[in-house]
Amino acid sequence: MSRIAMNPVRIAALFLAACAVSRAEQDTGEIRNPYFKTTEWRVWRLDPSPIEKARAAVPPETEGSTIRPPELAKRLWPSELVPQGKLFLLGPKPSDTFAGTWDDVYGSWSGTHGWVRDAWKSPAGTDAKGIKEAILAFVDNDPGGNQLKLGINFYHQSTTGMAHTITNSVLPQKTELFEKIYFSSGLVTSPCHLSLVEENAAQTEVATDGRF
Repeated sequence: MSRIAMNPVRIAALFLAACAVSRAEQDTGEIRNPYFKTTEWRVWRLDPSPIEKARAAVPPETEGSTIRPPELAKRLWPSELVPQGKLFLLGPKPSDTFAGTWDDVYGSWSGTHGWVRDAWKSPAGTDAKGIKEAILAFVDNDPGGNQLKLGINFYHQSTTGMAHTITNSVLPQKTELFEKIYFSSGLVTSPCHLSLVEENAAQTEVATDGRF
């Protein structure tokens, strides 16, 4: 390595310059993102005010629901003390260590055909209850349009038009939509299935949950 590269004065100067650039970026409020310069999507922990007459539905309603965070008494947090044999434990006691579930936003693109379960239990005995009322959950009636407005970070969709349709950009506008969802902290999932419409026979035996 050359003496110039090892010069302590040069190293210090580069470090200070990097810090200056970092501070400048922070002052502008911009983020490193190919689609967004700032956090344009709703972050509920920063703005918990309700959104009235949304193009979304909290069952059994079908349209125009008021989307609001769950009541304080119904929110869940991971417990720091987990009983032996369990992977985790959810409870109503707020935690200073772990984030709770109340600002997680679940949107369904399949109506209630696919819907979040209120209780879950693993074969090993770990369980959770009261899930549906501990999160923001609704049927998204405006796919793409509600992503930023409602701050959706977890989507459910049936398998139609996903997988290779998105990956191979069969519908370019849909591929771009999914890219924007990804870069605004969103996750899209689909049910486990065996593809019967995949054109490539070597790829028809996929039997895992889809995550995009």
